[in-house]
Amino acid sequence: MTVRDIGSWRIAGMIAGLLITTTALAAFQLGLGKGEHFLLYRLCLVSRTAMGWFGVALTLSCLFRDPLVALLRRAGVMARRCWIVIGSWFPKAARAVGRRLERLGAGVAAGASLLWNGLRREANAVGAAYREDLRSGASASIPGGRVALILAGQALLVGVVTGAAFWIVRNDLLGYIDGHIWLTLIQNQEMLSGGMPALSPNPLEGLGDTWPFNFRFMPEFLLAGLWDNADYIKVAIHTTAAMELFLLVAGLSWWLEKSPVKASAAGWLAVILICPISYPALTFNIFMDLPQILSYIALPLLIVPVWAGLGRGTLTADLFRVGLIAAMLWLHLLTIRLLTLYTYPFLGLFCAVFLVGLRPGGSEFKRKLGGAVALLLSLLASGYFTLLYAMVGDTAFMFYADELKRVEHSWGDGSWLFRTVEPVGVVVTALALIGALVRLRSGRADVRRPALAFLIVFGGIATATLVWAHASWVGAPPIYYEQVLWALHPIFAVFLIAPLVATLWNRWSPVSLRHARSGWLVLPVLAILAFQGPNVWLRGNHNNRLGVYPPTPSVLTDDLRDKLGLAVGTPFRGRVATMTGHFCPPDVDAKTVGWPIDRTLVAMVGNDHRGPGLWYYRIPTLHEANHLIKPLFSALVRRYLVRPGDTQDHGTPTLSFANVRILRLLGVSHLISDAPEPVAGVRRLREIALPPTEGILGHTLALDEIPRPNLGLSPTETVPLGSGAEALEWLGREDTDLERRAILAGPAPGELVPARALRITIVQDGFRIQAESAGRSLVVIPFQYSHCWEAIPREGMSLPDLRRADLILTGLVFEGGLDTTLQYRLRPFHGGGCLLKDLEDSKALMTLLR
Repeated sequence: MTVRDIGSWRIAGMIAGLLITTTALAAFQLGLGKGEHFLLYRLCLVSRTAMGWFGVALTLSCLFRDPLVALLRRAGVMARRCWIVIGSWFPKAARAVGRRLERLGAGVAAGASLLWNGLRREANAVGAAYREDLRSGASASIPGGRVALILAGQALLVGVVTGAAFWIVRNDLLGYIDGHIWLTLIQNQEMLSGGMPALSPNPLEGLGDTWPFNFRFMPEFLLAGLWDNADYIKVAIHTTAAMELFLLVAGLSWWLEKSPVKASAAGWLAVILICPISYPALTFNIFMDLPQILSYIALPLLIVPVWAGLGRGTLTADLFRVGLIAAMLWLHLLTIRLLTLYTYPFLGLFCAVFLVGLRPGGSEFKRKLGGAVALLLSLLASGYFTLLYAMVGDTAFMFYADELKRVEHSWGDGSWLFRTVEPVGVVVTALALIGALVRLRSGRADVRRPALAFLIVFGGIATATLVWAHASWVGAPPIYYEQVLWALHPIFAVFLIAPLVATLWNRWSPVSLRHARSGWLVLPVLAILAFQGPNVWLRGNHNNRLGVYPPTPSVLTDDLRDKLGLAVGTPFRGRVATMTGHFCPPDVDAKTVGWPIDRTLVAMVGNDHRGPGLWYYRIPTLHEANHLIKPLFSALVRRYLVRPGDTQDHGTPTLSFANVRILRLLGVSHLISDAPEPVAGVRRLREIALPPTEGILGHTLALDEIPRPNLGLSPTETVPLGSGAEALEWLGREDTDLERRAILAGPAPGELVPARALRITIVQDGFRIQAESAGRSLVVIPFQYSHCWEAIPREGMSLPDLRRADLILTGLVFEGGLDTTLQYRLRPFHGGGCLLKDLEDSKALMTLLR
């Protein structure tokens, strides 16, 4: 039997089988261990014996001309012989069953042979296409349908390979805290939020501000709801993200050079570099806990080819492209919120290069310029810029920016190119820059423009890195702006490497070109083993992160879930505030110990009892983990809910002082504390014992109950809202009866009577408020006021007058009866103006509060 008769697929299979068998036999000598210490047994419970038998079976099966059919036939022969022996005892029954099994085996063998031959023909076609690609540098003659099949097959292979890898490192994925926050909010947003692409209120955090992300429109998380097992969820999320990343990069590479080989290679290289296949990842290790970052980079990259085609077709096609870009920008903003800001330099420069590179006065130039004007006007008319400006401006981060410290940073915070601790990223980035320069000099026009834009954007990031390392401005490091380019690094690097590989291959191994069809299956797996393997069996790196998910229940969470747990249709019964760290020295800033305390609690009892540990059980909290925290809420927390001298993280406030009056006003009904005794006016309900720690936690964690929380107050006296400083001072005065009196914005409501039968019910995207009154009444609910609240009265009910009450809460003035739903939905053509009014309120009321 010659080499040609055996075929390249059998050669690859036999080599792989021999390597597997040899590795299993010599595992101990190679340092891979034996018995329970064998590497694969420790990773995925595969014993050395099982691995050896698998290698032997794979080697032997590749010796047959058609191994699958041959094995089936031999199995049929053996089964028939067994039945002959049994038939001597039960002749009639054995003959009947034997005939049926023989017919079944023949049918299965025929089907398997048909399938196997089809796969072989497809492999031959792919191999022919790849040989042509390597020789000519492009394969424009390959039909688009066949390319789609090739890339789809590769994407499935990505899913299989990375899925297995992610299962091995599943304990390192989506760990505490970011990963647990996303996993928790995914399931809750599915229940508490509707299906529209819009910003909606989140009743679990703070005073009902919007969700940090719109998880329902992130494709990476669509499969998360199929399982209850946390390991399955983690692997599914990351595997989906890896497949999306491959298709994105491979599709962009195909768009640029029409080469399926280069497209596949670029896609695989992107997956190997970016995805956390092992710990640590080969480059900036952000995908470990933020797999939704693919939603962040995908839409801007897809806008580029849509913009490039503008002006090359009909006018109708141009209008469609403009509308599609506008829709993609809106979806990007509504999905990932402020992260969209990091993509604007990339989009602006790429689109400008495609426009400036055209001949002025030409048809395509004029139509692209007209499309840009139409796009800007449509975004302006739909409220896009207004919403973005108000969303960024009305945050504690912006109002307290002068408090942020300028921290020294290294060049590694600027780009892959400067992260010498991750040499693979440095090499690939350097190759990408050289590849872009080569394409800028010798490529087609449709490739030169993206190459020029890539070089300009990277040049800006490199310049910003130098400034960042020396000046250290306040804000995100430059590497956050480079993330959109991460998908382009492998593309331009492969453009440079492919001709060199083809030349060497043709010179040194021309015979192997006939067997190139086996490479599409074997080479990616070998590449992953070569790049990621050292993290596993040489360095033995493992994160051992705090991955206690689902969070472990305790008597505190069980009690709170029964008393306060949220669901659509249930009443709002109060929220929880967590204040731990009472045993820290007085001169220690609560901000610096909040994170260590939470980690300590997770390690001790499996639950932080502050954020994800409570949100998982749908327990609403005063705690927020959100970069869009409102400045007025931050001002109130700073004044009354932190110890003197404590500073605040503008994304996650740390509460350290229990002002019962203010907590009651904010709807806090329960307090979790490690204080040995409850504060005055609070009743202790439960305690759990804690092992001693290094002076940052007490010996017990307790649940205290605050009486008469604000579940809807009905004051009968009002005070006009003047300055924010005066209102804040008034709220803290001991002689102020907050149940009887309220600060109210706008004109005086007139004589008020107390409302009766007040009830707040959770509905999707909002709250339902019901009350009765014998005249005109004011109801103050413990949710943050916004001009964007939209009151939708039930049939037969009048529309209430929404007012700002007690500086940050929502007041409703009504007569007779109240039955209305408050919805907070920001979407295109609806919401930008109301957020702008919120920003104007914050500017006016925060004047003397900073």
